[in-house]
Amino acid sequence: MIANSKLLKSIKPITKGIEALPSGDPVYVREKGLLSGLAAKINQTSDILQRKETARANWISGVSHDIRTPL
Repeated sequence: MIANSKLLKSIKPITKGIEALPSGDPVYVREKGLLSGLAAKINQTSDILQRKETARANWISGVSHDIRTPL
């Protein structure tokens, strides 16, 4: 019974983090408890998605600037 309650406490923040990933907002799940490895991977995935979004926005900004600037 005690082990189940610890597992449930570890799962709740992880499921919330996974649900928040598609929104594009930064996600941080505390890396503590039984599933700390999974929490670390969720945090790593969130960082990668944020870097990709920043790179995409910068690329679009650069292309947009090049299109508007006459040669």
